[in-house]
Amino acid sequence: MNGRMELTNRNVIGALAPIAALNNYLLPVYMIVLGVALVRWPANETSESRN
Repeated sequence: MNGRMELTNRNVIGALAPIAALNNYLLPVYMIVLGVALVRWPANETSESRN
């Protein structure tokens, strides 16, 4: 049973490798875009009137 489980795990890990590689490229790009969007987001009118 243990040998069969190891073989199954290797097959699953091999199938997920391309997805993980894509994720390694897309996640930093997503974080950079999100950061730029948050920096450029307009401030609330209420926060401006407090200053």
